Amino acid sequence: MQTWMVRITKGAVAIPLLVGGIGLTGLAGGLATSTVASASGPTAHGTYSCATPLGTKKIPTTIKDLNTAPATLPEGTVYVAQPQAVVTIPASLINVAHSATPSLVSLKATQATLTVTGNGFSSAKIPATNLPITVPINATTLANGAVETINYAPTAFTVTATPGGTATLTPGKITLKVVVALSCFPPAIAIHYTKKTTGGTLVTTHTHFTLTGTNTLPAITTLMATAPTHAITRTWEVAADGGVFAFGSAKFHGSMVGMPLNAAVVGMAAAPTGVGYWEAAADGGVFSFGAVQFYGSEGGQHLNAPVVGIAATPTGSGYWEAAADGGVFAFGNAKFHGSMAGQHLNAPIVGMAVTPTGSGYWLVGADGGVFAFGTALSHGSMVGQHLNKPVVGIAATPTGHGYWLVGSDGGVYSFGGQFLGSMIGKSLNAPVVGMAATPTGHGYWLVGADGGMYAFGAPFYGSMAGQHLNKPVVGMAAT
Repeated sequence: MQTWMVRITKGAVAIPLLVGGIGLTGLAGGLATSTVASASGPTAHGTYSCATPLGTKKIPTTIKDLNTAPATLPEGTVYVAQPQAVVTIPASLINVAHSATPSLVSLKATQATLTVTGNGFSSAKIPATNLPITVPINATTLANGAVETINYAPTAFTVTATPGGTATLTPGKITLKVVVALSCFPPAIAIHYTKKTTGGTLVTTHTHFTLTGTNTLPAITTLMATAPTHAITRTWEVAADGGVFAFGSAKFHGSMVGMPLNAAVVGMAAAPTGVGYWEAAADGGVFSFGAVQFYGSEGGQHLNAPVVGIAATPTGSGYWEAAADGGVFAFGNAKFHGSMAGQHLNAPIVGMAVTPTGSGYWLVGADGGVFAFGTALSHGSMVGQHLNKPVVGIAATPTGHGYWLVGSDGGVYSFGGQFLGSMIGKSLNAPVVGMAATPTGHGYWLVGADGGMYAFGAPFYGSMAGQHLNKPVVGMAAT
């Protein structure tokens, strides 16, 4: 059962007579009675008095989808829903109209716009297609009310961001206007039903127009619930000249293209929310873009070996730089947990990945060796294993319980993370230079020096493959 608010409108001023769940006895005191002429002149007739509270109205309401959606829908795809509402015009309202104007033979429902709130879908306001609906006034409707079906146009909904991996289409608000020719207060009585959802749940809350708080109501029928295969993600590519290329929902926040560089850019890291990113150069210089801060760099400092990568803290308030000799440099709220500087390495360090808490990190060497620091644990490596091509990058699982390594030939090596495919044995126009994991850990991307992007278990949003590049792509970032 749903609660409706019934009110009488006089001109542009709304005078509430009742709100969901609470009768406002006495609130309409002082309003015109059946013996008082309206502003337009006619005198009210019948037994109804406009000063009489109407009481609480509980109206059965169902809203359903006449179409059937598949069990899952990938992000970016479209589902066409066809909502239908069934409402009961209460006998008490019909009696109000009949008492005020005994000669009245029908009521008209002239407005029934449905607002559908999307959790993981775009939202929409949908107009009814079978209005006006004429509600007869007769012995049956005066005794029992009238059940009316409201049809809506087929409406396309696009799968967008999906917190928690679920998506629902839930009726959020339906406004049904029933015109009643009351001679004491023309022009109409308007019925409003409101259903609100919070956080994608199916709990409904009706806010009263009083100071008594809220009334929790049972949910009405959900239009459709589906589970998209991915969450919306953002990917960027970065080139050696500092050029940045954005894909998916990623925004371009600026780049170092056309700016003087003392050394080539070697990698990038993005803020977790996607509001900005940092580029790192081989001399340790860091360049910030968007709504991220510059926390310092190794630019201008003596380095025993060039910087090869950068990784952001989980809060986006700091970052680490990693050098080819295993040196690690922490800035902002990034903590130093150790490094391989001064230790013997069989091959240079080529990449870095951070735990979800930022309390640890891994370094990876070109020979596939993995070195864990802080709370990061070693889940294995390719040391001592045959590699067709050197390892060029590492990406951590979002749980911190594993990672993937990638070789320049597109080979992927999984340790604690699910293997979802690789480019081994496939033609590459340019070597792979890096990788990134999806926020869910159910997929990853590989990026080539020509800007080609290869998605495994992850959505493909586009790439720079086949486009002119001033300098080769050297890395990527994703959130």
